[in-house]
Amino acid sequence: MHVCQTDGMSQALAAAAQPLPLERVLRPRSIAIVGASSDARSFGGFVLGNLERFGYDGALHLVSRSSEHINGRACVKSVDDLPEGLDVAVLAIPEAGVLDAVAVLAAKRCAAAVLFASGYAETGDEGQRKQAAVMQAAGAMAIVGPNCMGYVNFDAGLPLTFESLEPRAPSALAIRGGGGIGIVYKNSLDSGAAEWWSREGNESHPLTIQAYADAVVPLLEPLGL
Repeated sequence: MHVCQTDGMSQALAAAAQPLPLERVLRPRSIAIVGASSDARSFGGFVLGNLERFGYDGALHLVSRSSEHINGRACVKSVDDLPEGLDVAVLAIPEAGVLDAVAVLAAKRCAAAVLFASGYAETGDEGQRKQAAVMQAAGAMAIVGPNCMGYVNFDAGLPLTFESLEPRAPSALAIRGGGGIGIVYKNSLDSGAAEWWSREGNESHPLTIQAYADAVVPLLEPLGL
């Protein structure tokens, strides 16, 4: 197995209150898409389309203000209507709605949330304050992002990204921090060069390259990767 580390992967910026639930992050059995949409070209639409193409067979919960059903799946109107104890919630919503959603998900004991929204530490002091508020609201809930492209685990059939992907056989691991080079790693997915891929955006919670590698390497060793 080859682990690719590039610039931007810093050590943890904050300590989680509990050990990171990486098995639940990498192989979730329950996922919520907050901001699900019938528009296949929206962020939420891409995530749903990826999961359906990959045949994800866990519990899938859709949150949509405008739709009662998407692709034959029932939707709820608010994160308040989601069940407790979800493994991962993907927030495909604008920055203005993220803080409240994160607070509700944390109270519902969701293990992790993926934040696509930008407008945080990458924008300056005000953005840093907004990001700090989100992290405080998250508490022990792990955060991927904000301002990220999500992550992919081909081995588990888990494409939590707004990049359109197709299923394929796994091979290696690539983890990327911030910056546009994430697109290069997306291309490595398409070419079959990576099995686990994560673009961590602003690296707001301690989901660092070492944390991912510690969780993933033992899973791949029996496969000789």
